[in-house]
Amino acid sequence: MLDTTLMVVEDDQILRDRLERILGREVARVESYPCPTEALSDLNNVMPDIVLTDIKMPGMTGLEMVKIIRQSFPNIPVIVASAFSDPDYFMSSIRLKVENYVVKPIDIEQLIATIETIVDRLHAQHLLEEKDSLLRQYKKIVDLSASIVMVNRGGMITYVNDRFCDLSRYQRQALVGQPYKKVWHPDMPEGFFRDVWKTITKQKVWQGIMKNRQQDGSIFYVDTTIAPVLNVDGTTSEYISINVDISDLIMSKKQLEQDIVTDRLTELPNRIKLQQDIQEFDDFTILLIDLDRFKEVNLLFGIHFGDRVLQYFAQTLTRLASPHNISCYRIASDEFGLLAKFDQRELFRELVEEIKSFIESSPLQCEKVSFDIDFTCALLYSDRKKYIPVEQLQGTIEEAKEKRHFLLEYDAEAMLQKQYEENFQWTKKIKSGLHDDRVIIYFQPIYDIQQNCINKYECLVRLIEPDGTVVSPALFLEAAKRSRHYRELTRTVITQACQAFKDRSESFSINLSIEDLADEETLDFLIASVECDQLQDRLIVEVLESEGIDNLTMIQKVFKRLTDAGLQLAIDDFGSGYSNFSYLVDLPITYLKIDGSLVRTIDHDDSARIIVQSIIMFAHELGIKCVAEFVCSAEVLDAVKSLGVDYAQGFHIAQPQAVLDGSFCLIGEGA
Repeated sequence: MLDTTLMVVEDDQILRDRLERILGREVARVESYPCPTEALSDLNNVMPDIVLTDIKMPGMTGLEMVKIIRQSFPNIPVIVASAFSDPDYFMSSIRLKVENYVVKPIDIEQLIATIETIVDRLHAQHLLEEKDSLLRQYKKIVDLSASIVMVNRGGMITYVNDRFCDLSRYQRQALVGQPYKKVWHPDMPEGFFRDVWKTITKQKVWQGIMKNRQQDGSIFYVDTTIAPVLNVDGTTSEYISINVDISDLIMSKKQLEQDIVTDRLTELPNRIKLQQDIQEFDDFTILLIDLDRFKEVNLLFGIHFGDRVLQYFAQTLTRLASPHNISCYRIASDEFGLLAKFDQRELFRELVEEIKSFIESSPLQCEKVSFDIDFTCALLYSDRKKYIPVEQLQGTIEEAKEKRHFLLEYDAEAMLQKQYEENFQWTKKIKSGLHDDRVIIYFQPIYDIQQNCINKYECLVRLIEPDGTVVSPALFLEAAKRSRHYRELTRTVITQACQAFKDRSESFSINLSIEDLADEETLDFLIASVECDQLQDRLIVEVLESEGIDNLTMIQKVFKRLTDAGLQLAIDDFGSGYSNFSYLVDLPITYLKIDGSLVRTIDHDDSARIIVQSIIMFAHELGIKCVAEFVCSAEVLDAVKSLGVDYAQGFHIAQPQAVLDGSFCLIGEGA
């Protein structure tokens, strides 16, 4: 099938229908017209690549039509088909630079061969234009922004341009004749220069990020490409180093990494930082503190006063906990956390009483109001590495309030036994669901803000109970990962997703865990499925950013396999876990999905808005598209639009559905 658009203008209806039918099997798009005037009226809608026309037709000749077409498309190829041999027609054709002719009665094979030749020429011309455009753009970028250093075969600087002098703050004479590593920062790893030199002396190109130092010792970062310059005989003459200053980007990344783990109101570390810190401990004690009736405070006294309460409580926690080497966090709007290494339960019990006593003796004084702060606590000790207990403690807080306890300790062992029992039951349900084809996928639309349309879907696994109850993966996925059915579950999702979209045009995404990516059999199955259904460039693999993606060496290897197979990559739930911005630079990521915990409050939470805005700016600098998850209202959608988010996803856009029947529509726009 030739990927081109052909406009056929022929007044003979029988011939026109025959051409349209036969050529339609060979050409991607064929548009036919009985006369030139109809063809010209539809010209801008069709935007043809090639025109096939008869010469002599009622009202206007084909050549007259070609003359008009050439005003809009001066280089469009034209094939003239005619039974006439009038020299005037051929002279007119020559003046119009028509190079392609077929004689009636038309030899279809000859016509198709002519079209193929034209398509090949157009494709080659397009590639040449693209390459020429890229070269012009590259030259312009280098001229405007790059710093150039020339180095001889001994590693000594022979030339630097003005831009590099400005960047390094060295005078040219202070650099020329000196070793190139003179500008490299001492923090660069041992052997770095040796590795660079080993690469370029083999006449290979070295690319990477260098940490350099200016003449006064200040740091600057450059994205560097070093390539050999060859003589005619193939030997190396010298080396050219092209450097692009990315200091602002690196510094912004470091600042953003700090911002995303810090609560702006209280300046305490937030829940994300708590999760990171827990990963560092083999055993730990954690205390969750919930301010009682805090919503009432905001309603009665206003948000400004509520903020003052939170700041006062945060300061109190820091003052009393820090001497004991206990870290403080603000976890949610009215929730705080304390974390310490090892079993510190007795110390925490004493500290809670000390906090309570201090607040009772020194109540908050604000705007002539003396305010007493009441709170409820849940305490837990755990020796389970990579155990995130916040959710369990939030349930314990609710239990403590129901029982009117000030402090309630979480029984980790009892809960662990309960989890074992639940995992066993879920494993049975998963096995049964796979056997009975009750593991299916739902489809949630992803709204393209710029195009104002739905052109992507996320495929979400669901388990259907025998009674028809739809079960979210949040309830069974962890149990599945611990069972031998997990690989089969993943394959089922891949198969169903590929089958659903193989005859459609939209892109679609599936969620894969690090376990999936590390499993060679699963990876081979995924790539084979994509190739079988020819879904390259339409399947997007989403990976949770908090799921061990910091194992960069393994991830780079896997991601390369996926991109080589034509798949696109997305980081899911960005902002909920480690938020390691370095891998955004190091990995071939196409999409960044911003976590719903940041998005859902973006219309009224300034801190969330600033963080999301920073993430978007950073991602766009790297050419990465951003998807806002959990868009739950028109206000949130307006907010993410104003920040420049590329795509939006959430219940306000559309809820997941079991079938792709075209019934999706934006909530508030016909729903």
